[in-house]
Amino acid sequence: MSERILRLDKAGTPVEWLDWQMAATLYARGLVTWTLGDVIYRLHGGTSRLTGTRSCLSLHSIIACDGVTHNHKRPAPPLTNRALFRRDQHLCLYCGKPFPENVLTRDHIVPTSRGGKDRWLNVVSA
Repeated sequence: MSERILRLDKAGTPVEWLDWQMAATLYARGLVTWTLGDVIYRLHGGTSRLTGTRSCLSLHSIIACDGVTHNHKRPAPPLTNRALFRRDQHLCLYCGKPFPENVLTRDHIVPTSRGGKDRWLNVVSA
């Protein structure tokens, strides 16, 4: 069992990757509010002496949880042309063709002259 389970907060924001043991703990504590994806693990427990049925816990590939989330949000890496071109796979995002790094430029979606910021979400390779 080596597949990881993606944990989301209840709003759907990714929080962390979990191993199956931690995910099973969240299920058992009743903190899983909704799930997505396929069942990737089925854990079988003991047999109930009252009903004679064996317990089974199905773990989905994506779970959303109640409770306090620890948002260890990493700061965005510095915005450099080299990193931007790598993010955009050296493609001009206007024509879709690949270009060498020395030919590409940084273009702002909302121009800085109109209040656009020099941030990752406002720039593309051109």
